[in-house]
Amino acid sequence: MVANINWDKNIVGTPVLDSAGDTVTYSFSIENEGPDSIFDLQLTDTILDGVVSLDLLDAVTAGTVVLAGDDGDNILEVGETWTFTEAAGSDIFTYTLTQADLDSNGTAEPNPIGGPDLPGQIDNEAVIIARNEAGNIIAGATEGAAAAIDYNPDIAIDKEFVNVTGGDGDALA
Repeated sequence: MVANINWDKNIVGTPVLDSAGDTVTYSFSIENEGPDSIFDLQLTDTILDGVVSLDLLDAVTAGTVVLAGDDGDNILEVGETWTFTEAAGSDIFTYTLTQADLDSNGTAEPNPIGGPDLPGQIDNEAVIIARNEAGNIIAGATEGAAAAIDYNPDIAIDKEFVNVTGGDGDALA
């Protein structure tokens, strides 16, 4: 590999993850620190459906992803930083919390590549592969992000005395 990239996976906003169906959305930033230009970026994410060898520029063209930071030539040149976010109406970078996530306190999703699946959070890692103009891999990196689960299982039971009928048929109140 020849190029040096600075790669970040970020959580968008401050999601509250305390119920099945809650969501966490990610964005991705890549800075080309040189020495070669990057012509293709492939993203694979461990828990996002449909993000396996996703060509990020194709996703921009398809309208599911928005690219910021490009000077208009679709080449990640040395010194440029690109940020990829979901397009309006797209959920390509969104994970939906499941009841299994809550029941396991965040250990039901796939284990991160770099280590154990820690409880109390949704651990998520992504891999980026960068290619030069000839299509050769020139850089690759793994980056993770963890979103805290608000894990406070509880149950409340109210018992209220309504009526008791005694053996002689008289109601007790």
